Amino acid sequence: MPDENIVDDQLDAGNDNGGENEAKSSRTPDSYEKEISDLRKEAAKHRVEKQKVKDELQEFNAWKDSQKSELDRANDKLKELETELTRERRSRLQTEAAKKADLDLDLADRVRGDTIEEMIEDAKLMAAKYPKSSAPGAGHAGERGKPVGSKQGTDWLKDMWLKS
Repeated sequence: MPDENIVDDQLDAGNDNGGENEAKSSRTPDSYEKEISDLRKEAAKHRVEKQKVKDELQEFNAWKDSQKSELDRANDKLKELETELTRERRSRLQTEAAKKADLDLDLADRVRGDTIEEMIEDAKLMAAKYPKSSAPGAGHAGERGKPVGSKQGTDWLKDMWLKS
């Protein structure tokens, strides 16, 4: 039986938390509701504070923008325009590479490379893999296997009836 005493001592040592378990076990539903109510009030207070900080940040950013000089605003606009120009040039080079490689123009935006030569090389590889007639989306505008506007075989029920 000495082993049982050791186990009991270990259990008593593990439960030595100042009677916290006893206090928790004797709590009533009202005490839980009060704690929940207090936590909700605290959360609401934090939400209000967060919104106040967001509003202050927005005001600060507006003030900061108003303090920019005309030169700073012009530089920002220049950066935007340069980015747009770079994007347009790249698109034009991709289209040019696709045309030179005889690649379907629908795939031009997928051409990669930093120079026109690299783009043409990539477009040629894509053109070899996806010839114009088998490019994804090519020839799929009409009914399967039939050109757009073709009346042949559009009424399959009538065709089946006439074959019978």
